[in-house]
Amino acid sequence: MNVKGMLALLLLTATLTVQAGGRSTTDGNSLLEGCGAAVRSLDGGGQKVPDAFAMGQCFGILDGVVGSAQIMEKQLPATLRTCIPENYSHGQGVRIVVKYLNENPQSLDLPASFLVMMSLKTAFPCS
Repeated sequence: MNVKGMLALLLLTATLTVQAGGRSTTDGNSLLEGCGAAVRSLDGGGQKVPDAFAMGQCFGILDGVVGSAQIMEKQLPATLRTCIPENYSHGQGVRIVVKYLNENPQSLDLPASFLVMMSLKTAFPCS
């Protein structure tokens, strides 16, 4: 990997990871809770007030990862790129994240931003 690619990866990682005291404050468990609540809300299921924060956190992390991936697309090495289509929607994104997390429960202890990135990369690989 060239210096430019390494710098891009470092910037993306710094942008995606929310840290407090060296530990990620949001992992896959809380992401699944928030994104699951968002899917239920999108599907018309009533939400309790406590789910509102988790849903907002899900959408915020998802939006941050998508925006970073789109901005950094050309700078990242091919193995780290995700090619998000122009017709992508947040509803589609939260469903992709929930599906990925349910299919990869062994990864729920990893940082939420990394899991969102992996779910999008799995759903939208670059050719």
